[in-house]
Amino acid sequence: MASNGGFVSYANRTTKYGSRGAEPCKNTRQIIVKSGQVIKAMSWLESDTSGKMIAKATMTELASTVFAGTAAISDTIIIGGLTLTTTAAMTPAEVVTAFISKTTTKGTFSGTLSGWTLQAGATTATLEAISTTYLTDVSNFAITGTHTGLTHPITITAGGTAQKPATGLLLFDVDATSVDVPAVMYISGNFWSEEIVWEVDTVIDTVTKADNTTVAVTAYNTGCVTELAKQKFIENTAGGTEFAIGTWTTGETEI
Repeated sequence: MASNGGFVSYANRTTKYGSRGAEPCKNTRQIIVKSGQVIKAMSWLESDTSGKMIAKATMTELASTVFAGTAAISDTIIIGGLTLTTTAAMTPAEVVTAFISKTTTKGTFSGTLSGWTLQAGATTATLEAISTTYLTDVSNFAITGTHTGLTHPITITAGGTAQKPATGLLLFDVDATSVDVPAVMYISGNFWSEEIVWEVDTVIDTVTKADNTTVAVTAYNTGCVTELAKQKFIENTAGGTEFAIGTWTTGETEI
């Protein structure tokens, strides 16, 4: 027997899924899963503009950079390990396009982009960066190099421009391949994090239909791998939901 933060852990202790605690209590509501979605039970959901439910998108933050000035010939611009060395002067829009496409006739690239996904912003001179790992501090996003005539102030958008809160946890498998499907989701509850589906593999994960055939699931990845990330996900959940999660301690098993 060993004490673990006030909890006594026994080698043969067993804990049943779905009964981690009584508070917050489990509440549900009726929903419509949008046509085109195939989602496993205990997956997080978000709503679209019509209020229909789809698989939750990755929780991210976003760094937005508006370039100004000019990159001179022989300048270097370094973003996330990817270096652009200019062979001609480049405008802000040309720099943004070059980093998104990883190619340009006005320079050469070296190195590899790591840790960030780059995309176009609201203007041709705006470059947006999304961290590829959940909980990466996007304030760490930096643009370096030898350029002096090119400016790039960075602003942070918490959750990114398209970020939506989780609306709930799907109660059972749903195949909405070709038509909207009525379903039910938890809007509150106390769950084991191991019981929740945090990501799927579209190559191997399926939902079994009424005729006992299977259909591949919709791509879904919350980006949460560590318990810290999962707890932060819960902290970011809003919009009428109330959840608590926890993980097993050493020696606990499912029955």
